[in-house]
Amino acid sequence: MEQALKYKALHSIKWRVGLDIAQKVIFFLASIIVARRLGPEAYGVFAFALVVIGSFEVFKTLGFDSALIRMEKDVAKATDTAFIIIPLSGIILYLLLFALAPFLAHSFHAPELKAVLRILGLVFVFSCFAKVSATLLVKKMQFKKIALAEFCGALAFSVISVLCALSGFGVWALVYGYVTKVVIYSFLVSLFAKWTPKFQFDPKIARDMFHFGKFVFLGVFVWFLRKNLDNFLVGKLIGMTALGLYALSFNLSNFLSDYLSGHISTVMYPAFSKLQNDPHSLEKAFFKTAKMLSMIVLPFGVLLFSLGGDIVKIVYGERWIEAIPVIRILALGGIFNALQPVFTPFFLAVGKPKNNFYISLIQVILFFTLITPMASLYGIVGVAIVVSVASLLGFLVCLFLLAKELNWTIKEAGDFLKTTVLSSVVMLIAILFVKGFKYYSNAQGVNNLNFILCLFVGLSVYFLVLRHLDRLSIQELWNLIVYNRSRERQS
Repeated sequence: MEQALKYKALHSIKWRVGLDIAQKVIFFLASIIVARRLGPEAYGVFAFALVVIGSFEVFKTLGFDSALIRMEKDVAKATDTAFIIIPLSGIILYLLLFALAPFLAHSFHAPELKAVLRILGLVFVFSCFAKVSATLLVKKMQFKKIALAEFCGALAFSVISVLCALSGFGVWALVYGYVTKVVIYSFLVSLFAKWTPKFQFDPKIARDMFHFGKFVFLGVFVWFLRKNLDNFLVGKLIGMTALGLYALSFNLSNFLSDYLSGHISTVMYPAFSKLQNDPHSLEKAFFKTAKMLSMIVLPFGVLLFSLGGDIVKIVYGERWIEAIPVIRILALGGIFNALQPVFTPFFLAVGKPKNNFYISLIQVILFFTLITPMASLYGIVGVAIVVSVASLLGFLVCLFLLAKELNWTIKEAGDFLKTTVLSSVVMLIAILFVKGFKYYSNAQGVNNLNFILCLFVGLSVYFLVLRHLDRLSIQELWNLIVYNRSRERQS
């Protein structure tokens, strides 16, 4: 059973992570062209609009989708009931957003925000009608189909945004690309789900689903504040140009947090849940997952910290030079952001969902307390410091709660980081040593050869040290990949 569960989890992770990484690569290549063409201000307007849209989207399902996933009885009636409630709430929210758009544009001194919000708000209508279909795919653990729909949407976004940016559409290049992405994703998940609504509504089932969903909604709302409060305050306190610089820095530094750890958390929750009555196996599965994740997350963060300035100069150009210190700070916070989601399914599996809520709540309180004075004193650099400190604090709280659950010390709970931290520190020293050479430091600006040299030396040193310290984990990771492929060939 354990081997079968391992294969199923790996198979799901492969599709989610594989297509998401491909999607992110396409996004990254497209963002280079769009960012160089549009500049920070247009990026800032779009990023702020997404925060507003996201704040409305939090309310559109009211937890009905999560309630539907766990239901085992009257699934057909529950599905139809959810299909009536979710699109209806989405339409109401869009009308509210449409009415509030002029006020928001005036309050944030961005006249173009009014039209941008009204067009982007159409994603409510498209996504709400497809939400039940997407939930059914999740309920059946058909992650491959979801990942494929997301990939097609991302590809469409990249193509449309690049073409429109090159044609001089400004911020609308991002808006049209995003709407196209949502339309294609919604169409494909509806097609893949092969479900046709019967438009039947059951008030009792609706009450039961809302009773369960309201607790999920509360957690999602706090999580949303944690993820977006910094963007909102930067846009309000410093302006759209600063928000554009901050948004690009955050997206780059949280690459793995957004596109790797979140999906691993989604897949590992059902896997951990099946082991909830076997504490030893659950503990073993958690530490294996955490260690494998740390082997990827830590070197990525260190590379971005040490080479982020070179990436900005080579890839994005001089218009984005002010983002360099922000990227370096957020790169450190991104490490803890990427590690934290592996704790989420563990706490859910052991019946402690409140832990996840408290962790996000602590970070939100820190945001409310410190971001405004730090933004006033140090601009977006101050915001980046607060966000990174909050990420570190959240990770330390995770370790504390994990140690409490297992009756361990915090040092024992964080033991999975020992070899990867040491390997990453040695890698950082090697990169700084190469950058300290006279040839590198005296080069005119930053060139591709120097950057590639540092990247090659850093990764080589990291894997050599890690192989020396923890050969077993590297071999185990390789065995899991080989095992996964062999099982696929047999199936």
